[in-house]
Amino acid sequence: MRFIEAFFLREWQRRSAWQILLRPVALLFWLLVYLRRWSFGRGWRASRHLSKPVVVIGNITVGGTGKTPLVIALSARLRSRGRMAAIVTRGSGGREERVVRRIGALDADDALGDEARVIARRTQLLVYASTDRVAAGVLAFQENPNAALVLSDDGLQHYRLARDIEVAVVDGTRGLGNGWVLPAGPLREPVTRLNAVDCIVVNKTASTTPLAPRDSEPEEWLMQLRANSNTVPPIFEMRYGAERFVSVLDGAERKLADLIEQSSRQRVVAVAGIGFPARFFAHLMSLGVRVQATHAFADHHGFRSEDFRDITADIIVMTEKDAVKCQAFADDRFVEMRVDALLPEAFYQFIESRLAALDANGH
Repeated sequence: MRFIEAFFLREWQRRSAWQILLRPVALLFWLLVYLRRWSFGRGWRASRHLSKPVVVIGNITVGGTGKTPLVIALSARLRSRGRMAAIVTRGSGGREERVVRRIGALDADDALGDEARVIARRTQLLVYASTDRVAAGVLAFQENPNAALVLSDDGLQHYRLARDIEVAVVDGTRGLGNGWVLPAGPLREPVTRLNAVDCIVVNKTASTTPLAPRDSEPEEWLMQLRANSNTVPPIFEMRYGAERFVSVLDGAERKLADLIEQSSRQRVVAVAGIGFPARFFAHLMSLGVRVQATHAFADHHGFRSEDFRDITADIIVMTEKDAVKCQAFADDRFVEMRVDALLPEAFYQFIESRLAALDANGH
């Protein structure tokens, strides 16, 4: 399964002759997406408005773009300005997905979903997970009357939940791939969908891992977006930083300098079960850590001790999202890398100004 996923993620970066065979299916997919959004826009299908503002952090591509770190960073900023956020997510990997499940900082059940557990741990807030984000938002406000808004981790295509602000996250390395919708390309919605969002955040976290050759410059998606509209939403850049290394076993901090020194004489292996593992591997090596081997698993992979049986390593480094699923069996080799999303002040001011405008209009 991981081979198939990796194949498509690589091949979607360029236009190939074999993809023409998928164009009829892609056209049907595009039509269904268009009709679905149009039906909500015309009111034929109802969108539910909540009692307080809803901010959706999403994307239009398959694979990870960095939404969760952005949600965490924005939640912290708004909290520092006196706006407490209630956080909802789909809860990928959880059981009974239509049931609203509360995830706290200390919850360790794998069935609750990796991203939700990371958000809860980093924000120290309850996270409400369900495929029914309307129900999640309603319950979040009921149980957190002091919350000033809902932050939705993902959900750009979940139109049943009416939203007041949309933030689309684009991966700065992969862009929008070949520009085609599924299954001929990586897009959940056409490029023109970005014209309708309030702003775009481009994840510029460095990645030196080569991808399949592109047919054009990496910013082709931006030129295509401008060609389809006279007005392009504000674009802000995001990077990862403030890296911390922590033992998965006991939470003890590991200094980066020590990890770099150890990697010169010990075998370090990087493991990732995220949407774009190449970014994590490249980021780790850009810090100076010598990685002898990498192991990529499918996104949201449910790690078990058996997955590490054939991995020979003195140190195993993984993402925070993967580490929450390894706590039950981790030994002293397991180290997680925690990062923060670094965003310009202009981005925060933009969101705050939009929220202030909603306040002024009585939302």
